[in-house]
Amino acid sequence: MTSEPETEEWIRNYLGKGDVFYDVGAGVGEFALLAAKQGAKVIAFEPMAASYLALVDAARTSEGGIHVLPLPLALSAVMSTQILNLTSTEADETGHSMGLAMVNVRYVTYQHVVAVPLDWVISFLHLAPPTMLKVDVDGTEDHVIQGASITLQLRSLRHAMIETNEIHRQRFVDKTMDEAGFTLTARYEISSQAWNCFYQR
Repeated sequence: MTSEPETEEWIRNYLGKGDVFYDVGAGVGEFALLAAKQGAKVIAFEPMAASYLALVDAARTSEGGIHVLPLPLALSAVMSTQILNLTSTEADETGHSMGLAMVNVRYVTYQHVVAVPLDWVISFLHLAPPTMLKVDVDGTEDHVIQGASITLQLRSLRHAMIETNEIHRQRFVDKTMDEAGFTLTARYEISSQAWNCFYQR
């Protein structure tokens, strides 16, 4: 099992051959590679340098990895350059924060990243639209969702999992997903003030 069994079960239950899985905040590719093994085409977004390199290497050497497209981009509401505050320079570490540093989090360094809206990426790169969307970005999920307003309306997108941090972001994401025609089907608390929220159209 993975570090998040509910997310693994969600992918195994709802993702199949020919689907398109968007993994936003892919890390080293734990879920991206699982999706690829099930026959899906995968677009994996990971801006943190060490994790991105590990993701590329994993995709190159894993079963189904040829179907994973790693992109070293951060997703946000508008196109910009941003500072990614890093809790570690090692691959697959969590807690990084884009933009303003989070209170009570110890950062060791930072990295410049290119941030773009998901709607723009799909249009500019002519990507296949997602049928399943996973967002795990440690505190900027509201910005990711704002930059995906067109994508969320696509009828091809049937399932989404969004990690929400802090109650005000959770409420914003719930409201936005509801307005886009999604129903909240499950919510799991993964730490204090952090939840994995599952939505279905």
